[in-house]
Amino acid sequence: MTLFTHRPNQVKAFLKLLLILCLTFACHSQRRTIAIEVNENFDEFYSKFHTDSLFQIQRIIFPLEGGRYDYNTEETWTPENWCIKKVSVYQVDSAEFSVEFNKNDTLVFERIYLPNSGFDFQCRYRLISGKWYLVYCLDQNL
Repeated sequence: MTLFTHRPNQVKAFLKLLLILCLTFACHSQRRTIAIEVNENFDEFYSKFHTDSLFQIQRIIFPLEGGRYDYNTEETWTPENWCIKKVSVYQVDSAEFSVEFNKNDTLVFERIYLPNSGFDFQCRYRLISGKWYLVYCLDQNL
């Protein structure tokens, strides 16, 4: 004799409960997705950074390290005095200027300078939470 032979209503109730639990867990497991972080492509970011001024401002972490230095001025970068950068390192005339560009998975460094002249322009971009940001800019003309 089985356990449920004398109580068919309990068997039906048990099966309904089991079905409800299975559906609940099945729906719950479908809602849970694994978040896979996809890092933003640097080259796409860099291109947009130099062509979209609003995007550029959004992707600068202020107060920005570095600053602007010339014979008469020393100032830190703020959103109010930031000069929109339109020329990428790829567009610089390397016959006239010395250019350095180093890129890894989380940090990009660019430098445009004239040796022994006092002119030095440097930027650092960092990958933060899957998105690229400008985190340092030095504009020096001494």
